[in-house]
Amino acid sequence: PSEVWFLDRDTFQALTQAHPDFQQEITSLLVQDLEQFTQRIATEQARIQGLQPYLSPLPDTEKIVGSSKASEKLKQAVIKASEDQNPVVMQAQQGTGKTFISGLIHQQSALKDQLFAEIDCAFLPREENGKINSDRVFGNGEAVIGILELLERGTLAIDNVHLLSHPERDRLYEYLKTGIIYRNQSTIPRPVAVRLILISPQKILLPHLEHHQIKLFSLTQRKSDIKEFALYFVRKFCQEVDHPFLDLDQADLRRLISYDYPGNIAEL
Repeated sequence: PSEVWFLDRDTFQALTQAHPDFQQEITSLLVQDLEQFTQRIATEQARIQGLQPYLSPLPDTEKIVGSSKASEKLKQAVIKASEDQNPVVMQAQQGTGKTFISGLIHQQSALKDQLFAEIDCAFLPREENGKINSDRVFGNGEAVIGILELLERGTLAIDNVHLLSHPERDRLYEYLKTGIIYRNQSTIPRPVAVRLILISPQKILLPHLEHHQIKLFSLTQRKSDIKEFALYFVRKFCQEVDHPFLDLDQADLRRLISYDYPGNIAEL
């Protein structure tokens, strides 16, 4: 049982003058508070600094371009994935807009006020035996904090997740089930609340776990969208350079549609 007393300032000051030891105790508590606050600020600054290489810009006014069957299916898949925080498995080749779609899902979800980060396993360092070093993902001992802990909450897109070894993928799967991660060389459980988007050109399975499956199609599979893509990017360019909108004639459009695209939208 306890009681809370509310004192006006004059009464409080009178008490501290009458009892100097009371004032000393309050000052001591304020110093402790200030030290803890300073430590929290330093920790947060270190966290943001560690995240900088992985933070990705989010779509602002951009949306999914195209009205083909594949585009409409993708729009519905993004809406559905944005309605909850279940993990997303995205099957996507290079240049199909996987970062953009991942950011769009995050931007439309309840996590939109949190950070969005992306890490590509293809650029992680490798050990002498060729195995990928996963310290940047999970952390290591007390010295290295992985991106999952640095992010704490929000959305993390892990590209080329198939390059991780099976045990490392099992660790991600275990995290998705429990919300707990373990740093490399450590047995201390660390709770994290980060939503994962696992991206791979191969099909990734998450058995017995509720998740969203999204497949991105290459430009060669969405040729009916090429006209809309072309007009969108031309008009966006005109807007950025403050130039009146340009249009494409039919001959230009035919050449774009007949071009043998390697699957990378950037080629457009």
